[in-house]
Formats: sequence, structure tokens, C-alpha cells
Amino acid sequence: MSEAKRAEESLVKSLVIAALDEKIAFQKKWKRVAMVSYMITTAGTILGATLATILGALDFSKAASFAAGTAMVLVSLEKSLLLREKWKFHLRILTQFESIRFGVETDFVALSDAVSRTQAIMEQYAIEVPITERDVSLIKETIP
Repeated sequence: MSEAKRAEESLVKSLVIAALDEKIAFQKKWKRVAMVSYMITTAGTILGATLATILGALDFSKAASFAAGTAMVLVSLEKSLLLREKWKFHLRILTQFESIRFGVETDFVALSDAVSRTQAIMEQYAIEVPITERDVSLIKETIP
């Protein structure tokens, strides 16, 4: 293989790795955001429900209702925002990008295959990102 061809392959390889590094950083960030949000809402729900039970048993009904309401809001946020599912989703996508990057770095995966797999993951990401579905009939009912 000529020196020019090796230099070109090296440049392409470094560009592919740089692109993968950007995607990995993005997925790590959103995995962390989803994980921390899920942990906070879950721990808050458990603490709020426990506190409501204890305060209710001690005849602090207003404080118990506030704690129960807080727990209800936190569990509603977690369920409606699909935080656990988003955490798992970003972890899966991150792992796929890291796998491709490792294959490129070790020359186990051809650059053309790495690009194709990355494109497929990006398309998959756009289609599968966890978003709660809305009932269209509710929208129609509110429009005069």
C-alpha cells in the first residue's frame, strides 16, 4: 500500500473516531441526566411516601398530605417523562457507539462498516427515542 493511501486511511480513521467521540459524549451526557433524574424522582417518591406514612401516624395530617402530594408529583414526573426508559435507551446507544469505536481503533471493523453501523444507530435513535404517546382523540375534543 502506498504512503499516500495509508495517510488517507489514517485521516479517515481519525475523522470517524472523532465523530464517534462526539456521539459518545452526547450519549454519556444524556445517560447521566436521565439516570440522575430517575434516581432523584424515585428516591423522592420513596422518601415522600415514607414520610407521609410516619407523619400520618403521628397525627400531622397537613404535613402528611404535603409529603404524599410531593411523592405523587415525583412518581408522575418519572412515569410521564419515561426517565428509566430514557436512561436504558441512552446506555444502549452509548454501548453501541463505544463498540464501534473500539472496533475502529483496533482495526477489527472496516471504516465503511463503522460508518454504515453509525448511520443505522443514528436512524434508530431518531425513531426509537422514548416519548410518551398522546391520545389524538383528546386533542380533537378540545378543538371547536
